[in-house]
Amino acid sequence: MPHRALDAVRAAIDAVDDLTARDLAPVLTALVDGAGAVGAAVADVADGRLEPLALAGEVPRQLEPAITRALSVGTAAREGSLLAVPLPCPQATNLVLVAEMGADRDLEVLVRATGHQLTLRLELVDARRRLDAAEARTETLALATQALGRTLELQEVFTAILSQLRLVVPYSSASVQRLEGRRLQIIGGHGFDNLDEILTLSFDLRADDNPNRLVIESRQPVILAEAPEEYPAFRENPHMPAGIRSWLGVPLEFGDRILGMLSIDSREGDFYDDGHARIAQAFAAQAAIAIENARLFGEMRRMATHDSMTGLPNRRHLDDVGAQAVERARREGRAVSLLLFDLDRFKVVNDSHGHAVGDEVLCEIARRARALVRPQDVLARFGGVEFVVLLPDTDEPTAIAVAERLRGAVGEQQVDTSAGPLTVTISVGVSARDVADVPMSELLREADHRLYEAKARGRDRVVAG
Repeated sequence: MPHRALDAVRAAIDAVDDLTARDLAPVLTALVDGAGAVGAAVADVADGRLEPLALAGEVPRQLEPAITRALSVGTAAREGSLLAVPLPCPQATNLVLVAEMGADRDLEVLVRATGHQLTLRLELVDARRRLDAAEARTETLALATQALGRTLELQEVFTAILSQLRLVVPYSSASVQRLEGRRLQIIGGHGFDNLDEILTLSFDLRADDNPNRLVIESRQPVILAEAPEEYPAFRENPHMPAGIRSWLGVPLEFGDRILGMLSIDSREGDFYDDGHARIAQAFAAQAAIAIENARLFGEMRRMATHDSMTGLPNRRHLDDVGAQAVERARREGRAVSLLLFDLDRFKVVNDSHGHAVGDEVLCEIARRARALVRPQDVLARFGGVEFVVLLPDTDEPTAIAVAERLRGAVGEQQVDTSAGPLTVTISVGVSARDVADVPMSELLREADHRLYEAKARGRDRVVAG
């Protein structure tokens, strides 16, 4: 057999990039025109049906006996002058090379070798394709995780997780769930028409009516091929409108702590596989870091603006927010009032019962004051035993009424402490403007003067201008 025939076959095999007639036909043509085969074909047997992918020369129609025999024994098989060689490549399960050799028995060696080389080539093509896909997924994952680090606002992180997740794992709908005690609370979602309802859901991890428990307990991805068949809740509201069939749950872990999970849904059955689970798990690891960073940032910011003991805003926060509120009232020509109050004879409490009991009293007073103010009011611990209440859109008579209610809420009911119930009273200074015309610092100065006057008059009272 001329070397040029062998070279032509090898060159044609080296050029194969896919299971298409364009790629496979040159190999068959090289066997026919260059090596002398009567005819050749590559066929795929799917569901009992033979479908030629490429043909060359004169190939008999009765290929089935040779192909069936080759597939049954798993190796090359002859049927008369036909030789069938299985091609066990990753892209097709029942692929066969068939050659009509005529009277030239020497062709059998070349056809067998062609089948072997073609198999290796197709395996190489598949490996390269999978490598390219893996590299693309890795790059996408890297870009997605980089995007998670662009914000330290917790709610923005949840939004970024759902938007970037879609780049690495396809989904119809998805949710971020935070672990709170023995419950998972949905805190972010995408792809739901009834998102408001979805955001009210939480899952009891002691119940067995949801797959979320399995994710948290195993700390491993969980795949459901047909979720509604295994868990009836998927067939009920509020889940039903999403049309969820396939479900993938992935834990969000930071160190040895589990923060929650990602729930990833598809309207297609049996959609998710181990490959999706692996990349989702890699993404979840980065998402957990982003969540924890945002949480720590939020805590640090809160520590800088809030009193650690009572949980109320501190003077720094009051200076910023209060100044803005007073300036807004000035621009709009609206009223503003400010209350400054402190606890009467609080040193006696500390000296008699210790500072720990004093702290208990301060926390209770803060709680009672918080229960009285409106959402738009600013209640802050000003320092020591002094507290401030900034009241936007509030004139002096109304501010005095609020101050009296506050004084009554503190003094009319004893404070329960570890040292027993204690009677506590407060004195309040009121500064008010029907139309805001002075800065925050002036309101504080006036209120402080009137608080001093309330102390001088015997304490447990409200003094206004």
